[in-house]
Amino acid sequence: MLCASACGSGVGSPIRGPAVAALNPADAGAVSAQPDAGGDVPAGSHCAAVAHWPDSAAKAELDLIAALNRERSDRHSACFGRMSDTTSGPQQPSPLLPVLQVTALQLAPELRCSARLHTQDMLQRHFVSQVNPDGQDPGQRMTAAGFSHGPFAEAIVAHATDAAHVLSSLLADDRVCRSLSTMQLTAIGVGHDEDLWTLDFAGP
Repeated sequence: MLCASACGSGVGSPIRGPAVAALNPADAGAVSAQPDAGGDVPAGSHCAAVAHWPDSAAKAELDLIAALNRERSDRHSACFGRMSDTTSGPQQPSPLLPVLQVTALQLAPELRCSARLHTQDMLQRHFVSQVNPDGQDPGQRMTAAGFSHGPFAEAIVAHATDAAHVLSSLLADDRVCRSLSTMQLTAIGVGHDEDLWTLDFAGP
């Protein structure tokens, strides 16, 4: 199942497909987007459960970020091609408008923490959703991991074995492409365990 649901924009609808994904921009939440190439998450009790992560999963998370940045930097990519295609009729409006050139997403420890915690929670409590059984949405979870305010988005992909599989699932949805094609989202954190992936995006 592929689904897209809103994190605060008030727009969203389910779509059936081979994986589970959700990505939509929201108008609250931001991150201190410092680049980080290691396995760190913020110190403290909130992120302690995901501070020590399997090396293979951490590498897969970094592989996915690299793949997303390659897509983001390629003006001839499938995403940019669809977003700029005027022959197929008008595009659906998006709160985050695409641009022709965007900077690379920077790995943020706060977003890595929130993404890993959510993946861990979904596996332990057997659900797949942007809203957990306690009613917390992505913005609340990102705030708990160390946010200040700004735009954010979240994606969830299930039944995906590697970064290439996740990327193909995400890029099949125009709403994901719109978010990848905007300068408003500049930071990312990925949480991967088993075949489940959470991607948290944010902007200043």
